[in-house]
Order: sequence, then structure tokens, then C-alpha cells
Amino acid sequence: MKKSANVGNAIKVLEKDEELTNDQLAFDLNLSPQMVSHMKNDRRVMQQDIARESVAMYDNPRYTMEILHEFSDGFAVPMMDGKAVDWHRLSLLAMLKKQFEEALEALKEVDFTKPPQAMEKHERELMVSAFDEILDARLSLENWLIQLQEDYNISIKKRMKVMTPRWKARGWLQ
Repeated sequence: MKKSANVGNAIKVLEKDEELTNDQLAFDLNLSPQMVSHMKNDRRVMQQDIARESVAMYDNPRYTMEILHEFSDGFAVPMMDGKAVDWHRLSLLAMLKKQFEEALEALKEVDFTKPPQAMEKHERELMVSAFDEILDARLSLENWLIQLQEDYNISIKKRMKVMTPRWKARGWLQ
């Protein structure tokens, strides 16, 4: 995890979604309004401890996704905000289904029984292609969950807390 990151887009999302003013956000995070303004305009970075505190304080999945993406240095998926995205749960579901189908088709082309070091160049290319399709599906899934939270008022954060003991009981987590 990065110790600090530019989070201007995340702050703009949070202020818009939660209808927060600079002053209210500054108060909530124990920062000066000037610091919030600087972070919002990417003139100053947000420190990891402030990011952690803000994610705990606000149950806003768009904000959280932006923060995680920035602080993970691109490991966590970003918010889909391009022109080709229709932010409606049915449109996002159709996209998700298509991406999962493409990922499953790409996986059929890969021979997982072969040790990675024994793969030939074209087999490696098929693996990379399948990997990319899985990332497309992951991006679609994470963004669709955000839309479901917003439409149905089901908190991803709260559901994760409920699901974690179940996953531990199944032996999936320690």
C-alpha cells in the first residue's frame, strides 16, 4: 500500500454523493478546509491514515473504490467512468454477463494441467488473454455491486462483515 496518494477524484465523488461541503469534510476528517481543497485539486496527497479513517467513516462504495484504487497503486479496480458505461443496474448486469462469458471462453483455451514453465509462447499468450478477460469481469462485477448498493441500499461493507465469519467457517479464511 502506498503511504499517500492523489485522491482528487475520490473527494469529488464523496462530496457529490454525500452532499458534503469542503468545511464539513474538513471537520469530519479533522483537516483544514484548505487541506481538503488542496487534496481535491491534487495539489496535496492524502495520507494513508486519513484515507483509512475516511473509508471507515463513510459507507460510500464509489469513494472507497477510488481510494482503494489509488492507494493500491492500481491493484484494486477503478470506477468505470467512461462514455461507454451506462450506470443502470440492468446495463451493468448485461456487461457483467458478457465479460464473464468472455472470461469463461478464454479459460477454455488454456491448458492448466501444463506447468507454467513448460508453456510455449502461444500458450503463454492464451494465458495472458484469459487473465485480461478475468480482469474485465472483475471490473464489471465490482462496479455492478456498487450500483446494487446504491439502488437497493444494501451496504457492501456491512455484507462483507456478515459474510466473513461464513467464509471462515468454510475454511476459506483464517
